[in-house]
Amino acid sequence: MADILGITLPPMPFDLISIVDSSGIEHRFNVVRQVVPKWIILKAQEITPDESSGYQFAARGNHKADIYSIFNKLMKKLEREVNARYITEHTFQGFAQNVIRGDVVKGRLEFDPHSQEEPLVVVDGKSYDWNEFGRILRQFEGFQFKLKMSDLTDD
Repeated sequence: MADILGITLPPMPFDLISIVDSSGIEHRFNVVRQVVPKWIILKAQEITPDESSGYQFAARGNHKADIYSIFNKLMKKLEREVNARYITEHTFQGFAQNVIRGDVVKGRLEFDPHSQEEPLVVVDGKSYDWNEFGRILRQFEGFQFKLKMSDLTDD
């Protein structure tokens, strides 16, 4: 795409990064660059031992943007989001269950290779099938909700 658009790209000075979250857990990410008609996108995909979805983040800049400024946006997003916890385990009367902390949950939808009908929901770098996520949402029965979809590169 860069050739088609007549863009000369500097070499990628990084393709692997790691970040330690507030719990002391190290997260390693592959970083790839994509060139699309309006943007240069840096995408970070977590490398997980079991090849599960893990965290995934992206940042973009226009074709004239310095690759390091796009990388800095990506790193700020990574640092913020790997330290945010939207779902936590709560034990009530000896029964452990996942619950949403507060009233906001942020994640992404992915293809579920085990279901042609329903997506996977990835929150906090962990995958939940549609039924599991539905059980987590039960704590909000009777509440209203607002669903907002955004591109992976949006904040």
